[in-house]
Amino acid sequence: MLTLEDLSFPISYVQIFQEIGRLQGMDTTPFLLSALTITPEQLNDPNSTIHGVQFLSLLSLLNAFIKQNKRHQQTLIDVFPPTVHGHVALAAITASTVKQALDVGVRFAHQVMPAFDISYRIAGDECQITFIRLTDFGDCNDLMTEMIFCALHSFLRMFGHPSPAIHLALQHNTLALSELPCLFRDLTIQMGSAENLICFPSRLLEHQIATRNAATYQAIANALEAHETHLSQKGSTSDQVKLAIFSALTHQDTVTANDIAQQLTLSPRTLSRRLADENTNMRRLYNECRCHVAQDLLTHSNMSIGRIGLQLDFSDEANFSRFFKQQTGKQPTVFRALQRNWGHSNVE
Repeated sequence: MLTLEDLSFPISYVQIFQEIGRLQGMDTTPFLLSALTITPEQLNDPNSTIHGVQFLSLLSLLNAFIKQNKRHQQTLIDVFPPTVHGHVALAAITASTVKQALDVGVRFAHQVMPAFDISYRIAGDECQITFIRLTDFGDCNDLMTEMIFCALHSFLRMFGHPSPAIHLALQHNTLALSELPCLFRDLTIQMGSAENLICFPSRLLEHQIATRNAATYQAIANALEAHETHLSQKGSTSDQVKLAIFSALTHQDTVTANDIAQQLTLSPRTLSRRLADENTNMRRLYNECRCHVAQDLLTHSNMSIGRIGLQLDFSDEANFSRFFKQQTGKQPTVFRALQRNWGHSNVE
């Protein structure tokens, strides 16, 4: 699991907080400087970033804002435009078709939202977008996950005409944005799901985008690709491996060292050596990822213990329980009960 210190986010996300402050007649600049050490120079630099701890502080403020009254949920969504996602958003908006927009958005999403691994698949006549949370945002986990839906929906609303019927499946059990069913009339929601999914008709992928422009799209895509090379040179091998493992576990694919090495364009021997240089190995990372996914499902879904074990490639419930206790010191049933009791006590 990635720590908050591992992450950086575009400065453009601060715009959401600034807009809410403006609507409330508040000058946010002094607060951003004193409380979050975000300077006016940073705010005026489009290439500036904020780190994960600063981002969580902003997220906590937004979480408190929507809890003041239900109308604030609509306000938050209204001041969260697609363009807040910077170059990734501009590439999607200037793409030729919804599919090209989705392809570029999914490929480069981690540049603007590194806290999630996002992928998609076609299942019959349905397109399914999967998003896996890679970072613990504490009390803001549910809001953060639901805002990913709001961001993706804002694009689909632009590209699809008329507005498509969308199904949202969420791993957690209670909506942070309780007004979502009212705010999005084309939306059905399933809580306590095995994975976070956004599903819509795959026929929409071929729709042309009114704002398409091939030259602009190519220029932005080239810039994103150049930045991708820069990021891959900075990121640790273990972080890249964990992202690949999380993606495989979500889709219930087999995880092998050879497959991971191929994804990272490394030989298995080079991959093993680089992980050793970072004081880890494939087995340890695989177990860490499986344990994290297990903890997330035990906390935020209603899946049975046996089903969670099967999803994580254990032969039976007993083997999964044994593994989980070795990793955490607790049986899965005990861990789930503690998490549920903790949640109720905080609500009370």
